Amino acid sequence: TIGLVAISEAQRRHAPDLPWEGTVHNGVVVDDFPFRDRAAKEDCGTPVVALRRGAVPEVVADGISGLLCDRPAELPAAIDRAVALNPARCRRHAREHFDVAVMAAGYERVYQRILTRVAAAPA
Repeated sequence: TIGLVAISEAQRRHAPDLPWEGTVHNGVVVDDFPFRDRAAKEDCGTPVVALRRGAVPEVVADGISGLLCDRPAELPAAIDRAVALNPARCRRHAREHFDVAVMAAGYERVYQRILTRVAAAPA
């Protein structure tokens, strides 16, 4: 059996019957990614206001590093409310989840788990 590594929990939800081994946040070409600076804004203590779609809820902690909305019409009010979020908590969330060392360790755990399972499988 071939195990797959998802790039987001949203991807796994869309194909729950596939043999998922783990999930890692994907590296993207920054200029091609429509929300390219979401984690960077969090790291600066700037809250993100975004729609709750795709992998956004995996990057933005609602009420901590930003506010998530279900409909575009909710965005203007969320922007007004975002000023009340604590910049230090926003920075802490970004560093605890998206620091290079944290991301690399997560990738390594997923791939090590796959390699261990493959090595233990009968030939």
